[in-house]
Amino acid sequence: MISVSFKNIQRNKVRTFLALLGIMIGVASIISLVSIVDGLFAQVQDVVGQVQGIRVVKSSGDPVFARLDSSFEQTLDSFPGVRVAVPQVMGPIGSIDSTTYTFGSARLIGIDFSKQQQGRSTGIVGEIVEGRLLRGGDAGVAVIGKGIKDSLNKFVGSSIKINGEKLKVIGVYSSGSSLLDSSVIVSISDARNILSFPSDKVSAFNVELINPEDTALVVDRLNFQFKGDFTAVSSSDLAEQFGDILGSFRLLVLAVAAISSIVAGVGIINTMLMSVIERFSEIGVLKAIGWTNYSVMKMIIFESVLIGVIGGILGIFAGFFVGFLIGTFFGLNALITLPLILQVFAYAVFLGLVGGIYPAFVAS
Repeated sequence: MISVSFKNIQRNKVRTFLALLGIMIGVASIISLVSIVDGLFAQVQDVVGQVQGIRVVKSSGDPVFARLDSSFEQTLDSFPGVRVAVPQVMGPIGSIDSTTYTFGSARLIGIDFSKQQQGRSTGIVGEIVEGRLLRGGDAGVAVIGKGIKDSLNKFVGSSIKINGEKLKVIGVYSSGSSLLDSSVIVSISDARNILSFPSDKVSAFNVELINPEDTALVVDRLNFQFKGDFTAVSSSDLAEQFGDILGSFRLLVLAVAAISSIVAGVGIINTMLMSVIERFSEIGVLKAIGWTNYSVMKMIIFESVLIGVIGGILGIFAGFFVGFLIGTFFGLNALITLPLILQVFAYAVFLGLVGGIYPAFVAS
């Protein structure tokens, strides 16, 4: 039965190819898009795992856009369980040298390193791979992310002009995430100057605790006592927030990709129905020599499922290729897992099965 079905789908190669192409595009789009979202989530999980202490931000909004009174610094420094509260200023980078950046694609991060030296951490996510980190009192210098170093061919000792202000590169850091390696770290005073940031405001505070095991307790106390003024979040809170956002985005991506797959399913129905109409006489002969309605239906469904299987396999390879291209040209890591491959392949087979039911009924 399988060999007969395989020969039948080769009768009209162009029509079969178009049905296969529809399945292949649907499967490839699901694998590539979902794997990118999963890769982003894995990156976020890895980055958040490197975050230490507590982030204090305005009750609503991203720190890049929010403004928090700098007067909270003394309040946080004296809060029970807190070792040091380090103010930060953040903002989007409009241009570096002659290169213009789209909004949000690169960030300027200003840190009060005089305060940061009172803590145990470096204050940055990642590690210094070239040169050194800023110290208290440094001015007119910057530490750049590896992504910016590679894209602009910068090195320790070279100059860099951010939003028109000239700085000297004294270090390069790498976080392992393309999302965070597109930032420039400077002193908080330089950041205020470059971003025209108000002197009595900050974007956020990084709060380091005396005992890291008290993180959940201190977060609850801060949010209870200063509700409405600011919000304190731990690394686990950040991971959960990003997980919810990316989870919703994953569902959206699946929905969009599923639409193309449904179109592919309609293509299978059309292909099989045309094949059945062209073979009415042949099917009549088969029934005359003893084939039952069930046997005819089974043959047509085998042909349809076979299209789903072949299209699913080709789509998986195409999804790998598209994921590789996206990772190469856009710096996004596509995380293609075995469960994702099995789920998408099963979906392709299911489309083939459903697409063959009505034509099989007509044939019988």
